[in-house]
Formats: sequence, structure tokens, C-alpha cells
Amino acid sequence: MTSSEKKYNIIGYELVLLIAILTGIGLWQTRNSTPQLIAHERNPVGIMGTSCRIIAVDDGSSRIDVENVLIKAEKKIRNIEALMSVHLDNSEVSIFNRSESGSIPLSLDTRQVLFHSLMMHRSSEGAFDITCRPIIELWKKASKQGRIPHESEIQLAKESSNWSMIEIINANSNVKKLSDIVEIDLGGIAKGHAIDKALNTIWNAGLKGGLVDVGGDIRCWGESPDGLWKVDIRNPFDNGVCAQLELTDLAVCTSGNYNRYFEIDGVRYSHIIDPRTGMPADSVPSVTVIGQITAFADAWATALSVLGKDGLSLEPFGNYEAIIITGSADNCKVYMTEKCSDYLVSDFPDGWEVTIIHR
Repeated sequence: MTSSEKKYNIIGYELVLLIAILTGIGLWQTRNSTPQLIAHERNPVGIMGTSCRIIAVDDGSSRIDVENVLIKAEKKIRNIEALMSVHLDNSEVSIFNRSESGSIPLSLDTRQVLFHSLMMHRSSEGAFDITCRPIIELWKKASKQGRIPHESEIQLAKESSNWSMIEIINANSNVKKLSDIVEIDLGGIAKGHAIDKALNTIWNAGLKGGLVDVGGDIRCWGESPDGLWKVDIRNPFDNGVCAQLELTDLAVCTSGNYNRYFEIDGVRYSHIIDPRTGMPADSVPSVTVIGQITAFADAWATALSVLGKDGLSLEPFGNYEAIIITGSADNCKVYMTEKCSDYLVSDFPDGWEVTIIHR
């Protein structure tokens, strides 16, 4: 081999080596690129009458159309709203409420939420009750008239709708109305169910993480580029934040009387009704529930707004954690289950009395 041929062979070898190195670097950079948050947001009344924020974590290691995944996740939420909103005349829930007694055809999603609502009704000893819609409507009407409902009106509303008027065996069975006048409102659980569906869409797409936030109820999975997901707990007595959680693979749902309420003669009454008494549940300004399934965390947040700290001792609540804020800005008391300390990354404001509930 001539010296000239050797020279060209060496150059060729170096060129191949250089291409291989550059290709390797490109692959390494693709596989190890900095994860990015890709957000998909709607305006404050965009979905289910509230704000919606859907986030995916993309590290660039795949060819997933992330924006399309987020659009599909949003559609999941809108589909649940279309099925279960009492504010939509053509929703399955509205049709159910207008229907005469008999077997009512419902989608699997609606049947699942109805059955889970029955389970929650039993687990919460009646504090969570989707059949108390007539009581809620009574308070809405009375508040517009500037009066408190009369005791006889409350009693009549309680008698007009309850679980004894609905037959459901399991999530796969048909649902029967045993009375023409029974009505339901899935507002305390449907949002959580929709969040679960949306997050599962992101997870099934193969992304590295994600978060779905509808009106402050959240479920997260994986990690953000900064690590675990951070979730603020709003101070129910002002517009600030009273604590912050850091977690992943969990749902966080909050219920309180600071955003929605009835106002009569200048007095605010909670929009959350104690179905057992027919009166507003005003003793608990804020409840935050942490757990695996958003639908149940959503429902427990409502139930504990009625039950207060006594609900923390209920056996079915054992798989969930909670932070309950009671009192007032000048005399605030916090009751929280022991494991919540693992998630808290900030202290409550000075002067707030914190009690750990051991179970």
C-alpha cells in the first residue's frame, strides 16, 4: 500500500470515527436532555365552571406529540362534564333527574361515579350524599329571596330525595329510580373522576410525568424538572398561602367555604350542606385531602367539611390523609393526620395551633 493510500485510509477512518462520536453525542443529548414542562391551560371558567391546567413533562427522548396528548386529556374532562353536570340540560345527570321512575340508561363513567358515591355515603356515615340536591336548591332559592329556609321546607327537601329511592348494585349494573322526584348532584365527586381520567391519558402516552389541576383539585405523577410537585394550601382567611406540600403520585383536593357561599342579610353560609341536618356546614373553613384516587379525595374533602376532625377517625378514611383548618384568623386550629408531615415543606403561620392526629 502506498503512502498516499495509507493517508486516505487514515482520513477515512478518522471521518467514520468522528461521525460515530457525533452521532453518539447526539443520542446522548437526546436521551439526557433537560425535561421540560409543556402546559395546556384554559381560562378561569373554561371547564366545569372553573380553571383547568394540564401539564406534561417531556424529556425529549421520544417522538410523542405532547400537545395532542394534552388535548386528549382535556377532552376526557369535557366528556365527564357533558355526562355529569347538572348545569347542562342534556347531561345524563340532568336527564336522570327529569326522568320518571324506572331503569335509566347511563354510561359506564356515570354508573361508576354513582356507585362510588354510594360507597362514600356509607363510608362517611351519610356526610357525603349526592341525593341532597333538593336541599341545595332550596338554599339557593331562599338566599336569592334574602331569607333562611324554614325548618319545614328543609324537612320536606330531605324527604323528597335520598338513597332509598335509587337502586344500584355495582358499577356494571343498571341504575333504577324508585321515585319520580329523587334528584342527584355529582358536583362533589365528578371533578375528581375527570382528573383521574385526564391524568391516566398522560400516563398511558408514555410521558415522564404530569399534573392535572381543575379548580385547585390536583393529581400529579412522576416529577417536574425541579423535582417533586409543589402544591400550595390556600389560607382560608385571606388570599395568601398557609402551607406548601411537596409530593408525587398522589391527588390533593381541597374544599372550603371561602370561595363559594350563600349570603343572607350580610351573613355568609357555606355552600356545602350537611345532608343529615339540611343546614350549611360552617364549622370547617378548609379541608385538604391527600390520597391515591382523586374521585375519593374529592368526595372526602366534602365529607370532612361536614364531619370535621371527627371524620379522621372513620375506618374507611384510613387510606387517605387530611389537613383540617378550623376557627378564625385570630384563633386558628389545624388538625392533620400524621403522614401529612412527610409532605409539608413549610410551616403554618405563627400562632396557628397544630394538632397531629395519630391513627
